[in-house]
Amino acid sequence: MSQWSKIMLCLALLGCANDARTGLAFMDNGPARRVAIEPFVGGGEIEGLALPLREAVAAELLRRTNHMVTDRPTADTLLRGEIRSASRRLLGRSTESGLPSALRLEITLNVEWVDLASGTVLKSLQNVRIAADYAPGGVGVAPGGERETVARQQLFRRTARTVVDALQSDW
Repeated sequence: MSQWSKIMLCLALLGCANDARTGLAFMDNGPARRVAIEPFVGGGEIEGLALPLREAVAAELLRRTNHMVTDRPTADTLLRGEIRSASRRLLGRSTESGLPSALRLEITLNVEWVDLASGTVLKSLQNVRIAADYAPGGVGVAPGGERETVARQQLFRRTARTVVDALQSDW
């Protein structure tokens, strides 16, 4: 067996779980908790962010941790968020038409994860800023541009990843 093959075999064996039922062992970060996620409160100049943000965070939490998302009466912990600001920012204009050629959706939020039994704040994120850029299309601008919904979806995914990353940082 060549040296290269031996190295690859060792690396493959190191990366495998010894029990297929345990799977991704890095996801087991302590005891499973039942987490209630409240809809985000607050807002800014962009409407309709609260519920999709909650859904994105719930999906990311389920995907990347061993926790369950449940309603508040059966939860051990509560995740709540506040949208401190939400805005659209002009990044560029078409030189031909003067119409917006690049925009940025930006939100700033606070998030708290609270143990419901003790009232202890397990994790707190303050003034987290997340942004997503897009290029709207139209006459006099780039043909076939992106819709704002594309940027919103990016914003929701980035927010969910950021929140779950932060929650996992101390586990």
